[in-house]
Amino acid sequence: MLERHHADGTFLLSGQTVPSEDGGLILAAGVDRATAEKITTEDPFVEAGVGRYSITTVTPGRVHPALASLLGG
Repeated sequence: MLERHHADGTFLLSGQTVPSEDGGLILAAGVDRATAEKITTEDPFVEAGVGRYSITTVTPGRVHPALASLLGG
């Protein structure tokens, strides 16, 4: 799942939090909330009942110029 969504440009960043016991983070762009929620249901860890997601929508107020094109700006 990660590889597919990174390859298609939906996932911009993914990784473990520090400390890793807190889970991980995925930064996605170019999808609406309904699509993001659908993507989470396809995660093998969610399907197995051992993972869950908390989705937070962010409207960027300031963006570094190097990231602007990735975020649609």
